[in-house]
This record gives sequence, structure tokens and C-alpha cells, in this order.
Amino acid sequence: MRRFALMVPVLVLALSPTAQASTTEVSDLVNRLRSVPSKCAGTPGLEKLVRRTELDRAASRVAGGAGLKDSVKGTDYQALALQGITMRGSTNVEALERLLADGYCPLIVDPRMVDIGVHQQGANTWMLLAPAFVPAAGLDDDGIAMRVLALVNQVRAQARQCGDRLYPAARPVAWSPVLAAAARAHSNDMARNGFFSHTSPDGSSASDRVERAGYDYKSTAENIAAGQMTPEAAMASWVASPGHCANLMDAGFTEMGAALASNRASRMGAYWTQVFGVERASKPPKAARRSPLL
Repeated sequence: MRRFALMVPVLVLALSPTAQASTTEVSDLVNRLRSVPSKCAGTPGLEKLVRRTELDRAASRVAGGAGLKDSVKGTDYQALALQGITMRGSTNVEALERLLADGYCPLIVDPRMVDIGVHQQGANTWMLLAPAFVPAAGLDDDGIAMRVLALVNQVRAQARQCGDRLYPAARPVAWSPVLAAAARAHSNDMARNGFFSHTSPDGSSASDRVERAGYDYKSTAENIAAGQMTPEAAMASWVASPGHCANLMDAGFTEMGAALASNRASRMGAYWTQVFGVERASKPPKAARRSPLL
């Protein structure tokens, strides 16, 4: 699932017929405008936009009539926001530079923009710019952790129907750095290797990861989610799923940990893991393990 924090209309610039700049010249021109103060009040040292073939393909879809949101579907390019410019009519580099410098400098010099795609068809050029892919923008790892914990305890504070079972309100869970380490390891694994499952490529399960992290559990359970751009969206998906909801509302759990990992090149982009647990005072047989729920 993809989320778009910002959608803007494509700006259309009408150009006079002349020799047309190539797509490479277009992207090079935008990068010059980002760094030359006399043109777009650019900042020397501002990072160059990276030409992405996925955005080239998305720009070609815009040329075919697709909206910005739909243009990246199926391209394996995760986008939080897209902005675009359509230039109609052949033009040389000098004319194109004047038009962009006069009308679109704020976007061109926006330091949040990191990628560019360009497509040409006949005498027309389509250009897409995208910012850095940062799910849970504005939150560092600690901020994400505390937000997820607060949301979990808000959910547990009232009785809740999970599928065909009604769960009474449950006591708050505490944050466990050890369970958070298990969650982080799995989120990183999913983001790095592009899979979405409770079972890792090495065959390890949620309970295996909890053991590896050093948590001596009596019972444990794991929730995972992918594609959500905020803690609130991830939590909403868990509450809506009977199995995940049951884990959230299980009064037997006393602690939890959670983590987010992201990878723009992966299939889902953002990967969330939430691990619940209760430590054991004695050493019961491992039959006490609780299987994770998808």
C-alpha cells in the first residue's frame, strides 16, 4: 500500500517551438539551477537530484494521462509526495532555463527533493520531482517507539471487539528495550530483503527472534505491517485485523517493543514490527510459546 502526503497539480509551461533539449539536458539543467545562486537563488553544495528510471516511467504515465498518484503504481518506487512540470513545445536549453528560473524555482531549490524523472514525447517534456522517502517523518526511533506505545495503551484502555471475540480493557504495557531489539531486527530484515512475513528467510520465527534478543519469555506474540507511513496508520491496520487486535488486547502481556524500517527500493517501502511479551518467573516447557498471528 502506498501513501501520498502531498499531491499537487502538474504545472504546464507553454514553450515556443525551437530545438528540443534532451532528457539528460533537462535533468542536468535542473541540477544547475539548484546550485547557481544567480538563477534560482540556488544554494552551492545543495545535493543534486538523482535521475531515477522508475520516475522516468512514472513521467511517461503522466504523459499518457495518469495522475501523479497512479503514475508510480507498479514501478517499485515508494513516494511520499510527487510534484510535476509539463513543458509543451520544443525548446532549447536556454529557453527552458529561463522558463524554469522564472516560474518554478521554489520547487527546484527545495532541499527535500532528491529524485527526478524526465520523459519526452514529441515536442513535449514531462518532469517529476520527489522528496526523500522518510516514513514517520519528524519522528526518530525514540519518537516512533513512544508513539506506538501510547497508541497501544490507548487501544487497551477500553473493551474491544476483535473478530468474534469481545476483549475487556487491559492494563497498559510497558516498553521493553529487549523486545524492541527483536522488533527492530525483523523490520530491518524485511526492509533489506523485501519480504513480508513472520518467518525470516533463515527460517527463524518471532519466538526465535525474541530468544535471540535475550528475552526469557513465558508468552510472546508479534504483529507486523507494511506500507503504512505513520504509527497511526500501522495501528489502525492492526486494530482492524482480528488476529493482530487479539494480540493488542491480550491482558497477559505486560511489555512490548516496536520498530520501523524503510527501504525505498523494496516492494512495500515501510515495515513495522510490534512484539509483545511477558517474562517467566520459572522455566516452563517451551510448549508455552504462543504462535504469531498474521
